[in-house]
Amino acid sequence: MYETPDATQDVIDRVSQADLIIVPSKFCQKYFKKWSGKPVEVVPLGTDHVPFYQRSISKDEKEPFRFMWCGAFNARKGWWNVGVVWEHFFQNIPFVELYIKTTSHHKELQKLFRRGNTITDGRNVSREEMEQLYHQTHCFIMPTMGEGWGLTPAEAMSSGCPTITTEYSGMLEYANRRNCYFIPHTLKRIEASMGGPSVTHSDGKYEFAIVDLPGLAKTMASVMHDYDNALVTGKRASKDMQAFTWERSAQGIIDIVRNL
Repeated sequence: MYETPDATQDVIDRVSQADLIIVPSKFCQKYFKKWSGKPVEVVPLGTDHVPFYQRSISKDEKEPFRFMWCGAFNARKGWWNVGVVWEHFFQNIPFVELYIKTTSHHKELQKLFRRGNTITDGRNVSREEMEQLYHQTHCFIMPTMGEGWGLTPAEAMSSGCPTITTEYSGMLEYANRRNCYFIPHTLKRIEASMGGPSVTHSDGKYEFAIVDLPGLAKTMASVMHDYDNALVTGKRASKDMQAFTWERSAQGIIDIVRNL
């Protein structure tokens, strides 16, 4: 998979050697065909389904409304979008909190997110502990710049957690306007790094989705203030995600190989 229409030369060289390419999304299929000139088949990935959990908002505000971002500490994943929006719109609100979950560069995240209503978590956790974190989350946010698939939004949606993400790239295999919330964005070619954590370091120019930060803040607020309807959206997401199993992915690959 790949996360942007702008492939580096080494990627183009490698895919051009293939006889057949299998990708997880139609977004990837479009560009792999362009780069390689070879047949490209789509087999959506499965998801390690998180059991559905019926959420509610604490009426006495003892339990804060929790937004969670979870992913690799890579600027493409949108953690810096979350940081800017949180600092400007949410950090002084006493009944909300932001949970930042990653497994690398934890000290850097602690420096960036050091407000009282922010929790940073760099632990390696078990599957059961990760499921518990999803269940303790009221709204999952992933303002990504581009994904080949998008694992953590898929997991959050499978649990019934109302999810806010970008209407772009590989996530459109499972995310739509009836089962999640989309952030307004524009497509731009920018100096960026495909793998590093920094928004200033660049190893090339890539087309990415640049999310509208006030639009992200507005969407977060609307989910929080109309949470009953958000839960209906989350329940649709959980039902939709049941179709994305690893068995289905395996069978899709088997069928392609048999038909060669």
